[in-house]
Amino acid sequence: MSKVEQNLTSKNIELMDANPEFQKRKEDEAKLIPTNPEALERFKAGAVELEQIYLNQPWDEASLRVRVEYHADRPVYSVALKNKGKTVEGKLSRLQIERDINPQAFAYYQGRSDTFPLSKRRAEPVPKLTVDFIDALPTPLVEDERQEAVPSVAELFGTDFINVSDDIAYHNENIAFNAYPERQAKHPETLDELCERVVNDMISRYSLGYPVVVGGISGMAGSGKSTAVRHIADSIAERFGESFRPVILSTDNYHRGRRFLENMAGRPWTNWDSPVVYDTVAMAQDLERLRRGEEVIDRRFDFQSEETVETGVLRPSPLILIEGLYASSKDLDYVRDLHYEMPTGLATSVYRDVRRLLIEGRSNDSLGTPEDRLAYLVEVAIPTYQEHRRNLHNSFSANCRPMAERAFLLSQLAATAPQLES
Repeated sequence: MSKVEQNLTSKNIELMDANPEFQKRKEDEAKLIPTNPEALERFKAGAVELEQIYLNQPWDEASLRVRVEYHADRPVYSVALKNKGKTVEGKLSRLQIERDINPQAFAYYQGRSDTFPLSKRRAEPVPKLTVDFIDALPTPLVEDERQEAVPSVAELFGTDFINVSDDIAYHNENIAFNAYPERQAKHPETLDELCERVVNDMISRYSLGYPVVVGGISGMAGSGKSTAVRHIADSIAERFGESFRPVILSTDNYHRGRRFLENMAGRPWTNWDSPVVYDTVAMAQDLERLRRGEEVIDRRFDFQSEETVETGVLRPSPLILIEGLYASSKDLDYVRDLHYEMPTGLATSVYRDVRRLLIEGRSNDSLGTPEDRLAYLVEVAIPTYQEHRRNLHNSFSANCRPMAERAFLLSQLAATAPQLES
C-alpha cells in the first residue's frame, strides 16, 4: 500500500474497529468443503438459483456485489459490501452491509463488460448454514454463520469437511474474478504515483512561463481526492517553499444546498450526485478571480444542515488544485489547465464512503444508515458518475499535459526556489 493510501486508511480502520455500529454489522463465517461432495448432492434439487455480479478487483479494499435470487414467487435483488476481514478461530470475520436494491440497478451492472458474474444454486438446510453449488467450482461450498455450531456440519451432512476460510481461492469474489481473465484490468497507478505525476506536471507547466496553473482531480466519493490534494500541496510546499503551496478548492464547497435544489425541483431532492447539485459556473468565476490575484470567499458544505456555509477567504497562489466529483466539468474547461482522475476502484471508493458515514458523523436525512447509503451509491451515484465520466473527458489529461522534460524543469526550478522565495 502506498504512503498516501496508508495515511488515508490506517486511522479510519482503527476508528471503524472501535465503532459499535460497524461491530453490529460483522459476520463470522466458516467456509468449508466436503471430503465427500456426493454427500451434499441431495440438497441441490431444492436450491435457489442466484446470480451475483462483482464490481471489485482483487486489489480493492472490499468486495462489492449485486445479486438476484430467483425465488418461486419473485426475484429478490440486493447489494452487499464486505471488507477483507481476517480469520479468527477458523472463521472469516468481516464487515457485511447488505440492502435490497431495485431491478434496474442490477440490470445496469449485468450489462457492463468490466464486472465479474458468478452463478450458483444455494440451499439452506438450517438457518445460517448454506450449501452453494457454484458453476465455476468443482465441489459444493458450505458457509456456516451459526454462533453455536451444534450439531456440527459433519453430523448434519454425514461427511468430514476441510476448513478453507483463510484460502481466498474459495472466496466468491475471487472465484468470479478468475473465471473472466479477459475482463481483468491492469493494476492501477498508486496514489503516490498519481500525486508525484501531478506535482511534476504542475511545476513543469509553471516553469514554462504560465503565471498560474490550475490542476483538477476528479473521482467518486471515497476515492481519496481530498487526501491526494493535501499530499500534493504539502509536497510542493516542502520542495519549493510555502509561497508555492497550492490553493485548494473543492466542488463540494459549491454545493447548491438542499433548500435551493428542492425549490428548483418542487419536490424532495434525491440525486445528490447529479451535476446540477454543484454550481461549477460559480467555481469557474472564483478561479478566474484567483488567477487575477484576487481573494475569494472560502466555503464548506455542512452535512448536518445540508447547506453551504462561508468560512473565510482564500488567497491567490501561482498553483491551484480543484478536487471533487465534477472537477472535470465543462464549465471549468477554460480555467483548468490539467485534469486527472483518481485511480481508486469502485469497491474501495464505496467502502471508504460508507465507512466514513458514521466515523465522521455524516449521517442525516439524506444519507441515513450505511445500508441506505450503500443502496444509493449502487442505484444512483455510480451510474451517474460513470455517465458523466464517459461523456466528458476520458482523454483530457493525456492531451493537456505539459510538453516538457519534467525532470529537467524540476531541477531548474529547485535550483532557483530559494531566490524565488526571497
